[in-house]
Amino acid sequence: MATTRSPWLLRALVLLGVVTLQLCFALPRLSEPLIDGRVHTTYDNAALLHRATHSNDATISEPAKFFGQSRYRYKQGEVDGVFHNGSHGVLGPTCLRIFTKLFGHSVITMRSFALCLSLLSTVLLFVIVVTEIPRLSLTAIVMTLYVCFPLKYAFVDVWKYESVAEASMLAVLLALKFVDRKWGIAAFLTAVFLMFQADFMPYLFAVALVVYLFLHRNEHGRLAVWTALVV
Repeated sequence: MATTRSPWLLRALVLLGVVTLQLCFALPRLSEPLIDGRVHTTYDNAALLHRATHSNDATISEPAKFFGQSRYRYKQGEVDGVFHNGSHGVLGPTCLRIFTKLFGHSVITMRSFALCLSLLSTVLLFVIVVTEIPRLSLTAIVMTLYVCFPLKYAFVDVWKYESVAEASMLAVLLALKFVDRKWGIAAFLTAVFLMFQADFMPYLFAVALVVYLFLHRNEHGRLAVWTALVV
């Protein structure tokens, strides 16, 4: 039994080490101002927190505010209407609206949400990589390089639509590994649907995904997935 459990224990320790490294990067910065002059302005942190705050506010009640993309218009210091931003996907802002409703509207809450997205992507990628690379030491190197990559380091606690897109695409790749199981196709199509609500990037990824599924259409279960995805 110990022999059976030891590989899983070692994998868990590697994942714990990678996640701890990301936390060491992010936790000292959680209370920093939203506009802090790093590699790229953290405008999205401030803008999306602003929209989440207005979306959760009860001054004007509209169903579209559920998606967390709303902000008020003002006239002479009074709320005069509400504007709904429709230029990006709604998956991230909707989750952020719920998150801020639960934990409050603050700098730390905003950065914590961004950190949760980063950690989610790390866990999803780890599960994918660890099942594809036999050597755990190589998996550890790959994941360490991933979290230390300059963009990942800079944006580990910064809310970006790209972070939501990355997590959603990794979720699709992970779900693809289980399409041969009874629940696999439903899980995969759910992940694909959510991916399309994330941002623009997944649409290009979806083209490559359709090509891949078409080339592997003779494998068990893949034809049904490819057909459903195209429809």
